[in-house]
Amino acid sequence: MKEVVSVLNMSNSDKNTIATYNNSKDLMWNAAFGVYSSANWFGNIAIVCGTGNNAGDGYALSIILKEHKINCTLLLIEERFSEDGKYYFDKAKQLGIKHYLINDNTSFKYNIIVDCLLGTGFKGTPKDNYINVINRINNSKAYVISVDINSGLNGNNGLGDYVIKSDLTVSIGSYKYGHFLNKAMDYIKKLVNIDIGIKILQSDAKLLEIEDFKKAFKPRNHFSNKGTYGYVGIIGGSKNYIGAVKLSSLAVAALRSGCGVSRLIIPESIKQYILPNILEATIYPLEDKDGFIIFNKENIDESIKGLKAIAIGPGLGNKEDHKKIIQYLIETVDVPLIIDADGLNSLSKIDLSILNNSKAKIVLTPHIKEFSRLINVSVNDIFLDPIKYVSSFVNQYNVTLLLKGPTTIIADKTQIYFVNSGSPGMASAGSGDVLTGIITGLLGYQQDNILFTVSLGAFINGLAGEIAAKKFGEISMLSSDTISSIPDAIMRIIN
Repeated sequence: MKEVVSVLNMSNSDKNTIATYNNSKDLMWNAAFGVYSSANWFGNIAIVCGTGNNAGDGYALSIILKEHKINCTLLLIEERFSEDGKYYFDKAKQLGIKHYLINDNTSFKYNIIVDCLLGTGFKGTPKDNYINVINRINNSKAYVISVDINSGLNGNNGLGDYVIKSDLTVSIGSYKYGHFLNKAMDYIKKLVNIDIGIKILQSDAKLLEIEDFKKAFKPRNHFSNKGTYGYVGIIGGSKNYIGAVKLSSLAVAALRSGCGVSRLIIPESIKQYILPNILEATIYPLEDKDGFIIFNKENIDESIKGLKAIAIGPGLGNKEDHKKIIQYLIETVDVPLIIDADGLNSLSKIDLSILNNSKAKIVLTPHIKEFSRLINVSVNDIFLDPIKYVSSFVNQYNVTLLLKGPTTIIADKTQIYFVNSGSPGMASAGSGDVLTGIITGLLGYQQDNILFTVSLGAFINGLAGEIAAKKFGEISMLSSDTISSIPDAIMRIIN
């Protein structure tokens, strides 16, 4: 697990380290040396500098390159410096390192360009002269290294309209939220972090990577059976959405994730359309009206009998009876209950305080529009500060929340996790259903740590999507391709 922190936490931790352990010039030198050690240097090199400490890292880097007999040129947007930046700029001048003020005639024809324009504290829209330089770097065809964060990218939310596109971003101290959220992955090709001795004051969030899941799957005993790994059920489907629930549980997503039995709980009237595609899964039809499940307590109780985990929502539709079903399950079941898709839309019309009185271990898996409906906050406001809204929600309600996005955020009252596996090719119909199936299957037999298991599901889903994208391409891949890649993803984790 790696720390992911807010810009404020990073800034306060930096100041505390300087006051307590180390001086600021040494930290700047450590940062520059970390950048030097993180890259392969070749050809003609330019370090493009702004006016703050991010530029200071660039000046220190130029000195280190000089010491290693690597020539570089400093390109300054203006001659204005932070205190430590001025210290290293003056040293660079004394060493005879070339420096120029950027103007309209400045060439950006370099093999490597190091981006030291704007740091993690930047937010908003860059000034016109910065926008001009950002565009020229992006059009330069150089190998681009961004120091700490890509210039123009908001360090807290990963948003920005004018942002450097990097081949390598070297995060300093700890990863920041903005390295992962929203648009970040479209600008950052490769991301590494370097420890320069900053003591982080508090843990905001943690990034989970493949090494963190290596022990998630224990060897299975010969003396076991399907009941050992749990019966799970997925409630959903309607006359309008036959395919969604079929995709999410059809003896693939849930069963491929390791549960013993996957039970598809669907409206009676669509059974005939699902049965021809069912091989390993079982079906339990529920009473319906006009192709939509209706609330019948005895019917519901019988359908979920013996289940170790229950999911509800994919393709369910949005009828009044669905609110009653959601409320009934929240109030009565005592196993993990995953609410997704139309289940979330029904939940948004219920008093959410019910979540705090549930016997079930509630897992909510919204995308941002569904989350917007739940908390009655605009999508744009959530984009601006997703961690704030996620934290507020899980502190108010007794749930595990998974917010879908380019990087998945998984949280409960104790911890926030980031999972950044996945592929743009997963932006297609049914991907959310696959995730629900995977999480449900895992929770059939892994319930000791719900937060971790849900995070594991998110990681498997994303990794399977990456594998599918390599096989079929990001443009042509389907959600079913992700399902077929689940075994490869799990084997990659185990091995």
